[in-house]
Amino acid sequence: MLLVVMTLSRSACAVLVLLLARAASAEEALPQSSLDLLNKARALYSAKKLDEAITVCKDGYKQAEEERASADAGKDARGAVQAQYRMALLLQAMGHVYAAQNHPDPAVESYRKSWEHAEQSIGRQPGTQAVAASFLQGYASYSRSIKRYDEAEKLFAKLRELQGFLQGAQSLAVAMTALERANCLKELGKPNEAAPLYTEALTMAQDTHGGNPMALFTFYSDAADFYKRQKDWPKTETLLQRALAVAQASLDPGSVTLADVLDELAAVCQAREKPADAKKYRERAQQIREAAKAPAPAQP
Repeated sequence: MLLVVMTLSRSACAVLVLLLARAASAEEALPQSSLDLLNKARALYSAKKLDEAITVCKDGYKQAEEERASADAGKDARGAVQAQYRMALLLQAMGHVYAAQNHPDPAVESYRKSWEHAEQSIGRQPGTQAVAASFLQGYASYSRSIKRYDEAEKLFAKLRELQGFLQGAQSLAVAMTALERANCLKELGKPNEAAPLYTEALTMAQDTHGGNPMALFTFYSDAADFYKRQKDWPKTETLLQRALAVAQASLDPGSVTLADVLDELAAVCQAREKPADAKKYRERAQQIREAAKAPAPAQP
């Protein structure tokens, strides 16, 4: 291009520059697609420009609505599905931004609508169920994170139904869904419903952790917390011992996470009137914290 310009006369160069400028201006004037706006919103979110990100998400959603309407009018079924899927993505992005702004109500509403659009667009197509289910998982996980346990429990139950097609390594995701639902029931004070789900989740996780022992750590520690609340000390100690074994095999010897498990074991041994074991675990936890210069956790 530079060589071509150099061979032109000065007036011709001026005309060419003018034409290029007009072409660039015309390109900038073209309406941005919903995909362009989605990418822009994600960049703004990453840059922590959250108010701008929300505005772009809303503009992108309107654009995607228009794209779907145009596809419907042209009887372009594939185009309509793609546009509605972009609507789901934009709503999901909106949920992320609202969550980052600590606005739970609009965040939940955005996640709910994103799931509905995902289900309607790709949720019934072979090969895309896992992608659609991920929208429901995001909705459920956020609801649990803001302690809307009743709503989250129902969503995890629905997610478990959708995950029936997952097999092999992916079934670890099914185990995690069972664990999340059990945790919700625990918080709702429904131990009789939670207990079998913890058993199911642990069994599945042990069978499908895919050679990653640390994947089991959350299962053991969450189940241990459940049985601790029930004052079932033998089960609690067994699960914490398993969590400790995983942590010792997978983490640095100076990990504060390791110290946390040791403190939990010390408390359980104290409750079981095993003072020598309690002292041993507590001293080891203290050594790790002193080396890491980390404070001991607050006692409940």
